[in-house]
Amino acid sequence: VEASRKHCADLAGINSLLVDLSQWQAELRLASLKDRLTDAEKLKIRYQKQVDVLSAECYRSSWENKEFENHAEVVTPDQFDDQKGVERDHYSIKHYMQQLEDEIKIIYPSDVLEMLAAEKDGPSTSAPGAAELIPASSPPDRTPEAPVIQPNPGVSVGEGFGAVIVSSDESNPTTPPFSEAGPSAGIGRASSDGGN
Repeated sequence: VEASRKHCADLAGINSLLVDLSQWQAELRLASLKDRLTDAEKLKIRYQKQVDVLSAECYRSSWENKEFENHAEVVTPDQFDDQKGVERDHYSIKHYMQQLEDEIKIIYPSDVLEMLAAEKDGPSTSAPGAAELIPASSPPDRTPEAPVIQPNPGVSVGEGFGAVIVSSDESNPTTPPFSEAGPSAGIGRASSDGGN
C-alpha cells in the first residue's frame, strides 16, 4: 500500500512537472519571438503615422462641422496638423507610407515566421522562398480585407531564410498589415534588441 501511494505521488509529481515544462516552453518561445522581432519600432512608426493622419483628418472634419464651437482654447486644424506632422493637402496614409520607405521596411528570418505561424496554429509561411507583407488597399470607408499570406516559390533565398517587407500602402491603423505574394527586397536576420 505504501509503495502504491508513493507511486501515485510520483506520477502526480511527474504530471505537474510536465505541465510546468509545457508552460515554460511556451513562455520561452514567446520570449524568443519578442527578442527577435527587433523591427517592432518600425511597426510603431508606421501605425503612429496612420493614427496621426486619421486624427488630423477627423479633427478638421469635426472643426468644419462646428463640433468645437464655443471652445475658446481648442487649437485650429492647421495647428493640429502641425502637431501631428501632417500636411493639409495630404490626409492620405499611402502618401506618408511612401515617404517613410526604409523606416518601415521589415525583414524577418523564416524561422521567426514559422514561430508566428505555430503560435497562431496556422499553416507555416516560412518556406525557403521569400514572402512579402503588403497591406491591401482599403476602400474609402477603410473596411479591412481578409489577410492572405503566400510565399513566393520563384525566389530562392537560401537555407532557412525568408523575408517580409511591410510595403507602403493604405491600411486601417487598428488592423495588422495584410499579406500577399511578392519578391523580397532583402534578406537578413534581425539583430536581437529585445523589441516588443
